[in-house]
Amino acid sequence: MKKTMPASVTTETTTKAEFMKARLDWAPVEALKLPLEWIGSDLFVKLDELRRARISIEAFRCVDHYNQLLVRVLNKREGEVDAKGFMFHEHLGGVPRKDDHPNREQRGYLVISHTGWDWYIAVPETTAPLTEAVAAYLAMFQ
Repeated sequence: MKKTMPASVTTETTTKAEFMKARLDWAPVEALKLPLEWIGSDLFVKLDELRRARISIEAFRCVDHYNQLLVRVLNKREGEVDAKGFMFHEHLGGVPRKDDHPNREQRGYLVISHTGWDWYIAVPETTAPLTEAVAAYLAMFQ
């Protein structure tokens, strides 16, 4: 018997890059008025002439279970200056869900790549608290 997925479970984003661009609200980072450039699935932010920030989605403790944004501050001459992980559950934990998936017991927000590069079951109404935290971190290096 073939199971059908609820309407809230989508696979509209099929790649890591599409997920990063389409499913995360980058307005708080854009508000810093710094040059932004997408290279593959990573967002690079030009902090000054020597420093860049690289923002990527990363798995933590479990292969293909992506649950954080990792921000690395890079110096052209000295390499990595600093790095910080922004766990989804820490910044999106209080954000209401917008999905209607029958498995309401699913706690936390997670992306599992082999299911189609989208939120796995729980879909946050907004990702602004996550990207606001990233923007605040980047502002320290301006």
